[in-house]
Amino acid sequence: MKNLFIIFATIFISFLIRAKANDGAFYANGNQLIPIDERDISLKKEILSIKRISNDFVQVNVYYELDNPKDEKSILVGF
Repeated sequence: MKNLFIIFATIFISFLIRAKANDGAFYANGNQLIPIDERDISLKKEILSIKRISNDFVQVNVYYELDNPKDEKSILVGF
């Protein structure tokens, strides 16, 4: 019975605690990244590749293709 309670408690807590990731536009101010409200540029394609270099190291490559239907602009992208 105790094990059943632990299993249900773990499942319940996993629904409460969620990790979310999102790409966004940011600018730096001191040691803080401040999000920019960017509505014109959208993410068109994202390719994530992970390669094991050794037992201790992993190489992660991320390719982003952004879609900008308006005038050209430069932004910083935060990960």
